[in-house]
Amino acid sequence: MSGTDTVDVARYGLGPRGIESHRVYSGSVSGALAQTALGFPVYDTHGNNVAMLALDGSVAHERTYSPWGEVVSTSGSPPQQGYCANLGHRQDGESSLIYMRARYYEPTTGRFITEDPAKDGANWYAYCASDPLNKIDSAGTQARWSRLLGAGLSLVGLQFLGMALALSQLPPHLTYLAAQTQFAMLAVTFISIGLAFTGGLDDWNSGLLAIGGAIVSSVLSSVANQFMTEIALMGTNAATGNQTLARNAVTVAYAYSLILIGYIVAINLQDPWLQ
Repeated sequence: MSGTDTVDVARYGLGPRGIESHRVYSGSVSGALAQTALGFPVYDTHGNNVAMLALDGSVAHERTYSPWGEVVSTSGSPPQQGYCANLGHRQDGESSLIYMRARYYEPTTGRFITEDPAKDGANWYAYCASDPLNKIDSAGTQARWSRLLGAGLSLVGLQFLGMALALSQLPPHLTYLAAQTQFAMLAVTFISIGLAFTGGLDDWNSGLLAIGGAIVSSVLSSVANQFMTEIALMGTNAATGNQTLARNAVTVAYAYSLILIGYIVAINLQDPWLQ
């Protein structure tokens, strides 16, 4: 290459969604480069780059995608090396394969080209359990609807746990004691179910911890029923109840919930998407 040859240089500006600006500079090898193009990627609700917006408001390089991630139609000349959505999954322009960290995905067939290293589900080559409209697979290992559902249930459980801790600060009235043990029972129940969805059917540790949560919830339910029985016998204006029993019940729920939440966090930290 001589000093008079021209070159084009692309520079990308990164933001919260990934690439936020695309600049092209042209010039000779030995001379200064001048900016010849500036565009801003347009993303759809899934994070896919569907077009490029210029400073004058014109739209170019439009693309539409199928639910499987396949490019259905294009206008202009999109880059050969692309990125799928805002997750940074690199797509090869020649083979159209998408590198999803754990393995390669082929959007034209809706299948991975190798087995699922997580051994999730019955079909280890399927993408999103063959349901990309309702499920997510961000790392090429498993359909993530179960992870999302597990996280949601765990958050609900944490809210119940917070209510139980708040009630434990009130006077030891039987009504308050019954309510706080019921909230503690609901907290362990929801977090245990959340862990079961997060770990999946193939994770024995998650299953055992969830079974343990069911046992703890059963004990807490018995304590709550004991307080409810006392209220039924003595009325809503009943005197002080067994505060020590209720405090111990909430403490057990709090401790076991921390164990469950810790394991849920550990499972998600092992996800290649977060590494």
